[in-house]
Amino acid sequence: MDLLCNNAAREAHTHSRKTGYEKPLIGGRCMSLKAWALVCASAFAVIIVGAIIGNMLESSGTLTDDDVRYKGQNMVQIAFFLLFCLLCFTIVPFVIKLFILMQIKIGHGEFFVIKWLQAHQQKVIYVLWSMLVIGFSLALPSAIKDGIFK
Repeated sequence: MDLLCNNAAREAHTHSRKTGYEKPLIGGRCMSLKAWALVCASAFAVIIVGAIIGNMLESSGTLTDDDVRYKGQNMVQIAFFLLFCLLCFTIVPFVIKLFILMQIKIGHGEFFVIKWLQAHQQKVIYVLWSMLVIGFSLALPSAIKDGIFK
């Protein structure tokens, strides 16, 4: 079963099957579950591999406090923080799409809540992303004041 993001995307997909050309959408089609899983797993893998490499370099003596100091340490912290933010933002659509897929597979696809979530999943994702941004924008000034990057 092809799980598309919303009614407009589903209609365009059906239209392209019937006519042979794709009907243009405002905003285009959404990324699939596999694509979100790939981005999410890649961000997680880069965080893990980066931490392992950093620990190996530090324990072998290649990197010392004198080499890294303030700017180098801040750059690494900012890079890991951005990777963490990427992971947070990619896990939301991944979990929502996985939840819908699993509910359909176990036979709950006809329930009103699952149908509604399937039809409005992009809006739900945007709402959750906006809640993440609001929380981030409220917490970041205090975190910087308390020395998150020092």
